[in-house]
Amino acid sequence: MQVQWTEKAKNRLEEIEVYVAHESPAAAKNIILAIIKKTAAQLSKYPENGKPGRLTGTG
Repeated sequence: MQVQWTEKAKNRLEEIEVYVAHESPAAAKNIILAIIKKTAAQLSKYPENGKPGRLTGTG
């Protein structure tokens, strides 16, 4: 299964990374990677957990 991130979600991840990077760039990257990995693992285990897409081909 491939997770498709909305623009809003991608922007939010970027905001989180920028915020945390003020204190620690390394921690910021680790947090973002952890969020992405956890999301992918969760959706692989429970694919119906994701919000259905509003556009054709997005869920």
